[in-house]
Order: sequence, then C-alpha cells, then structure tokens
Amino acid sequence: MFDKLNEKLAKDNCHGELCIVGGAAMILHFNNRMATKDIDGIFKPTKQFRQYIFDIADELEINHDWLNDGAKGFMGKISDVLDVYNGSNLKVYSPSLDYLFAMKCISARADSYDKQDVETLVKALNIGSIEEAILIIEKHYDRAKVLPKTKYFLDEIISNMKK
Repeated sequence: MFDKLNEKLAKDNCHGELCIVGGAAMILHFNNRMATKDIDGIFKPTKQFRQYIFDIADELEINHDWLNDGAKGFMGKISDVLDVYNGSNLKVYSPSLDYLFAMKCISARADSYDKQDVETLVKALNIGSIEEAILIIEKHYDRAKVLPKTKYFLDEIISNMKK
C-alpha cells in the first residue's frame, strides 16, 4: 500500500507524509493482533492523499476508508517518531510508545481494542501507577483533556494488572 501511495505521489511530482496511529501502529510496534480493519493516520498533502486513497481502494476493491484520518480528534503533540517507510516521495512514521499510550488513554473507547492496547503499553512502558500514567499523558496533551473517564479507565486497567 505504501508503495502504491509513493508511486501516485511520484507521478504527481509531490511529496507526502503519513503518521500511523491506532491499531496499525500497535501492530507495527508489537505485532499483537492479526489485523486491523483500517489504518488510522494523519497525512499531508490532504487533498491528494484523499484522492489516492480512493483510487487505491478502487484498484484493489477494498473499502474507501482503508486509510483515514478519523483519529485526528485524539491527536496531541508528537515529538519522537519511529520511521516505518521511506520512499522516494512518501515518508511513513509512527509515534513513540508513550505517545500511543497517551492517545489510547485519551480516547478510552470501551467498544474497541483500546483496553487491550493500553494493557500492552502499560507493560511495555513499565507503568506502575495512575500517577505515572497521567504524567505520560500530560507530556502530549493538556491537563484539561485528561477526563474522569480516562482516570477510571486507567484505574481499572492498572488495578487489574496488579492482581
């Protein structure tokens, strides 16, 4: 898929970036599940990417939202990244583990893989308390974004992991 995006960017003499988050990033870092239904990310140039995503979906007969920016509402400040793909016209990267942890905690969706992903990240980052978890989240998000649901979500996960 990245090769196809790179080819389309090159054909239009354009350069692009894609930051992968969510389940696809968890698979890249941990290989902790077999698949994800889509790739969540932030991409630029947005207009061209949207057209390429649509074109590739038609070519491969897959869903048009196979790559989407639906997670942008949960995005905070990204500092450290892991390079995933470097093509002639496309750079793909993923945020650091602590960023992914913060993002998953902020979203805290009960009907998703967020709980499993946060458990994996708590282990990987060796987080032992809610206070440690909140400090990591606040590196990437304003304190006001850390809602009570995030604290309850973390309390349940960290308490259960200590048993």
